[in-house]
Amino acid sequence: MEPANYYLMNKNRPLTIIQFTQMGDIIDYSREYKNREYLPIVAENDDNWLHLWWGERKVPLTRNNLKNLLTSKGYTIPEQYLYKNLGLSLTDCYWIKPVDSNLKWEDVNLFSNPFKDNTLKWDDNKSNEITGYSPNSSLKGNVEKTWTARGKERFLIKGNTKETSTQSINEVLASHIHKKQKHDNYTKYKLTYIKGKPYDYGCSCKLFTDENTELVSAYDLILSEPRKGTYYEHLLTVCEHKGMDAEKIREELEYQILTDYIMSQTDRHFNNIGFLRDTETLEFIGTAPIFDSGDSMYANTTAPVNERDMSHLFTHGFENDISAMLKLVNNPGLIDLSKLPSASEIREMYEKDSKDTETHINGMVYAYEKRIDLCRKFQLGKI
Repeated sequence: MEPANYYLMNKNRPLTIIQFTQMGDIIDYSREYKNREYLPIVAENDDNWLHLWWGERKVPLTRNNLKNLLTSKGYTIPEQYLYKNLGLSLTDCYWIKPVDSNLKWEDVNLFSNPFKDNTLKWDDNKSNEITGYSPNSSLKGNVEKTWTARGKERFLIKGNTKETSTQSINEVLASHIHKKQKHDNYTKYKLTYIKGKPYDYGCSCKLFTDENTELVSAYDLILSEPRKGTYYEHLLTVCEHKGMDAEKIREELEYQILTDYIMSQTDRHFNNIGFLRDTETLEFIGTAPIFDSGDSMYANTTAPVNERDMSHLFTHGFENDISAMLKLVNNPGLIDLSKLPSASEIREMYEKDSKDTETHINGMVYAYEKRIDLCRKFQLGKI
C-alpha cells in the first residue's frame, strides 16, 4: 500500500508533515517546521528527534501480555496501534492528522471526548459502551494497564506483572507515606479489583494532566540539551534553563530519593520522573505528582533476610545502586522518620494479598525497618 502523509499536530497547530507506512513506521518527515516553539521538547537538541519521539510514544515491547493486547485489537506491532489511534495521549496535546482530513482537536482529543478501549475489567467499570480513539496506544510502562473515562474524569487502572498484588499495594503504600509526610505533590492510588486475573488487587489513580497541563518526562528534558556532568546535575541545570526554581526542584527530587530508598524502589528511571508544563504558554509549572512506585519493596523478587542481602540493590535511575542514590541527597531531613507507617501497618497492608508468602512479607518488613534505621544514621551523619 502507498505511504500516507500526516501532519504532526499540537492541538490545532500543524508542526510538520510525516510520511508513514501503513504499519505506523515513519519513513521520513519535513524539517520545515511550523509553530516551531510547540514541537516536543526533544526536538531542541536532535535533528532526528521524531523517530525517537514516536518510538518512545508507543506501548513498550516489554509490556506484560503485549501480544495478547495487540491481537485483541487487531494490530501486529505497537507502532500500528499508535498510528491507527492518531498518536493520541492523555498526557499531552500532540496527535497526527491525515493531510486530506478536516479533523480538529475538538473532534479527537481524549480529555473531553468519550472513549472505550478498556484492556482490563475492574470492579467499578461503569463507563458507557462508546468507541473512539484509544489513549492506551500511547500508554507507557511494563505493567498491563488501561485508561478509563468516567463521565468527564479520567482514571488509570494498573495490574501486576505476576500473580501477587505487591506492585499495586506498593503504589498505595507510597501514597500513604506521602500523606503522612504531609507532602502534597503525589498521585493518590487505591486498591482495585480486576476481573479474570490471578492477583487479588490492581490499583487505580486519577489523571493529573488536562488540555492545559501536559506531562514532560525527565528523559525528554535530559535529551533537550547537550549533557554536561552527571545526569542528576544536568537535569537540574536544564530545569533552571527552562525557568524552574532549581533549588525547589532539587528538594523535590531529594525527597523522592529518600522515600524511594525507604521503599527499596528500583525503577525510578527518567520516564518515572515528570514535570508539568502549560500547554499554551509553554511555561513549566514544576515537578509532577510522584507516580509509579510499583517496583518497590522487593516486588516479584526474593526479599532480604539480613543486611548483607540488602546492601546492594540495582536501580534504574540517576545511579545504578540504591546506596549511591542516597549520596545525591544534600538534605536528609526532608523526610520525618517519626511520621512513617509502622512495621505492623506495613505487614497488615501486604497480608491482604492471599498470593504472597509469609517469608516474603517478613523480608519486606525487615528491609523497610532496616532502611529506616540506615536513613536515621544518614541524618545523623554516621553514614
